[in-house]
Amino acid sequence: MSISTISSQPRQDLFSLANALNSGNVSTAQTALTTFQQDLASFQTATGSSGLPSKLSNDLQQVQSDLSSNNLSNAKTDFNNFLMDLQAKGQFHHDRVKI
Repeated sequence: MSISTISSQPRQDLFSLANALNSGNVSTAQTALTTFQQDLASFQTATGSSGLPSKLSNDLQQVQSDLSSNNLSNAKTDFNNFLMDLQAKGQFHHDRVKI
């Protein structure tokens, strides 16, 4: 799947997740991550796209794990890793999302 074709809603969800992490609100970050995953799945279904590359999927799973254990510091680091990996794929401009 090409991340560049992700609709604006999943992209907005990433900004919401970044804002929640920056504010230190684990509960809101968990909700934003879940919303991103749901919106991305809906987008993939609607477009017939396959899932995220395994590296990106693993990054998101790590963020989810960090948030589940209330480890905000690691969640920020792992979300930043996700954004850098996404940018490395040429699909997203990391500098637009501040962690």
